[in-house]
Parts: sequence; structure tokens; C-alpha cells
Amino acid sequence: QRQMCIRDRSNIMDLTGARVLLVEDDIDVLKATIQLLESWGCIVEAGRDQDEIKDIIKSPSYLLPDIIVADNRLPGDASGIDVVKLVQQELESVIPSIIITGDVERSHIQSIKEKGLPVLLKPIQPAKFRAILSHLINS
Repeated sequence: QRQMCIRDRSNIMDLTGARVLLVEDDIDVLKATIQLLESWGCIVEAGRDQDEIKDIIKSPSYLLPDIIVADNRLPGDASGIDVVKLVQQELESVIPSIIITGDVERSHIQSIKEKGLPVLLKPIQPAKFRAILSHLINS
């Protein structure tokens, strides 16, 4: 018995084809996150710091991402928040973004939220991650 597979974009959990710009300096976390996102059908471009991200978005073939997912603690002076701001400025577009952090200190999380960015705490729970991605991309 064959099952008909009908693509339905009204299913908000469907992330097929969603373009994700990922910023994560830890190579193992980076690989795992790319794998997770690709398993949901996302198209992922990833960089490990602000310079790598700058190179990616300056490429002539680069398409605007649907969402930016950035680790807040990055090497160098730039935080994930800085990278999000940079990308939005460079691409002249307000792109939904999520900041991921392992720093559970209240004031730290509050300062991210005050900048209007949703925060996800490490370790990421895939179901929660997917729900936030879907919500931000589809709203």
C-alpha cells in the first residue's frame, strides 16, 4: 500500500528548504547542529566566527537566510548578537534570529532578550529548537 506524500506548507513544523545561517565556533557542536538542521530539510550555511560569516554573506551567490542561529560566545571580540547585527546591516534586512548560549546566568540571558532576540540554552532540545525555528520562520 503506497502512501501519498502531499507537501503542505501550512504545517508550521515543516522546515524543508528553510535557509539557515549558523554561527558556532565549536566544530563538534557545529557539525551536530548542521546534521540536525539538514535532517529537517534545512539548507545550512555555517561559519565559526564573524569573519567567516562575512565571507559567506558577501558571496555574490548568497541568498538571504530565513533565520540566523548564532552561538553567543564566539572567538574574538564579536558575540553572536554582534554577528546577527552585522548580517542584518550587510544584507539590509531584518532576519529572524536565535541566540544560543551555554551561559545560564540570569543577567546574561536578560541582556540578550532585551535586544529582542530569543534565547535557547545549551544543550539544545531538538523539539524546542525546531518549534522556535518554525515559529520564527513562519511568523
